[in-house]
Amino acid sequence: MTPTQRSWRLAGQFAAAALALVVVWQLTFYPLPSWLLVLTALASSVGLMEAGQRITDAVHTRTYRCPDPACAHRVTLINCLADEHRREQENAAAHPYYH
Repeated sequence: MTPTQRSWRLAGQFAAAALALVVVWQLTFYPLPSWLLVLTALASSVGLMEAGQRITDAVHTRTYRCPDPACAHRVTLINCLADEHRREQENAAAHPYYH
């Protein structure tokens, strides 16, 4: 994972935690037990962090397929460096399964 990707992921985690705190702060005006507020904060922050991670993974995911249309071979990489991408792209183009 590159430093830019790490910083975006960290920013997303901070945003998710801040949103969870806003939700809990808004719920404090209702007569709810404190354990329910804590569970709400944990559930919403974890859910938002997971959603942010999935979005960043989807943005940084590359799939390489075999150039033969009849072949179903494919390689999916998430958060890899350029040399890994190039190596897997070459491997997908020349995989030994049908040659």
